[in-house]
Amino acid sequence: METIEKVIKTEKVKTEDVFWQKNEWTPGFILMRVLGYGFTVVFLYIIVLCLYRGIELGYPLLAASIASVTYVASDLLIIREKNRRKE
Repeated sequence: METIEKVIKTEKVKTEDVFWQKNEWTPGFILMRVLGYGFTVVFLYIIVLCLYRGIELGYPLLAASIASVTYVASDLLIIREKNRRKE
C-alpha cells in the first residue's frame, strides 16, 4: 500500500513541477489570453451598457461576467506566482 502512495506522491510532484516550469508565453497561451480577456471586456461592457440604459441584464450574462473576471484574476495570480518562483 505504501508503494502506491509513494508513486502517487511522486507523480503529483512531477506534474506540479512541469506545470510551474512551463512557459506561460507560448502562442497557444497568448491566444487563450487574448480571447479570454476579450470576452471579459465585452461582458463587462455589455453589463455597463445595460445598467446605463436600464435594460434587464438577466442572470446568464451576470454569471458569464463573474466567470470571466474569475478567469482573468486566477490567470494573473498564476503568472505572478510563476514569475516569483523563477526568481
